Amino acid sequence: MRKRNDYLYHQTAYYKTRAFLRLGILILILILALLGFFAYFSQYSGTFVISLDKYSQAGLSLCEKPDFLEPTSMLHASTIKKINPIEYKTVPIESVLETDGLSKEPNCFGYTYYLKNVGETIVDVDVNVIQEGARQNLDKCSRILVLKDDEPIGVFKVTDGYIDPQDQTPPDLYRQYSGKDVYTFSIYHLNPNDIVKFTVIIWLEGWDIDCTDDKIGGAVQYGMTIGIVNYYKEED
Repeated sequence: MRKRNDYLYHQTAYYKTRAFLRLGILILILILALLGFFAYFSQYSGTFVISLDKYSQAGLSLCEKPDFLEPTSMLHASTIKKINPIEYKTVPIESVLETDGLSKEPNCFGYTYYLKNVGETIVDVDVNVIQEGARQNLDKCSRILVLKDDEPIGVFKVTDGYIDPQDQTPPDLYRQYSGKDVYTFSIYHLNPNDIVKFTVIIWLEGWDIDCTDDKIGGAVQYGMTIGIVNYYKEED
């Protein structure tokens, strides 16, 4: 019987063990990378976030209902992942306005929330509408309507220099933007305990020239940040 070469045996076992460890580490890295990707993408395409800047959290508060029984400094709303294109005249504005929090309308994202001055002084507030990102250029045919106390601030779209003649959006409401900053507007002299209602509606404009089949599977994410920009002294 041939005698086993213990040295070669141990060397072979050693290299096999190293190979299995390397393979195991590579598989673990791949799994973690995939988990990280899906975690990021879920955040990227799955939420609409409204937040107060850290310097304003002592003086302002957010809530999905005007009673402010559950005040917070940040609101998250789950967006709709599958919607069909519609046109401005069929956007269910009244229905969304009547629903606090997330609307159940099927072909648009609708969300209503409230801002309250919980401080002791009068303040001026800036509201920033931002675009967090987009996939497959879906932002080019997306529209975001922002209303304050049921009155429209504007309908925002990416700058492309073209609006279809059949687009029913009132021309005086259109605001075009480029980059991350969509629009900023101010609320002046917000008194202590004053409450402001905000409503956001997002849809895919069917009359937009960029609303084509290659946008299927795309995503776009918007958000809002709110902060105090001025405090008034009592003599003011």
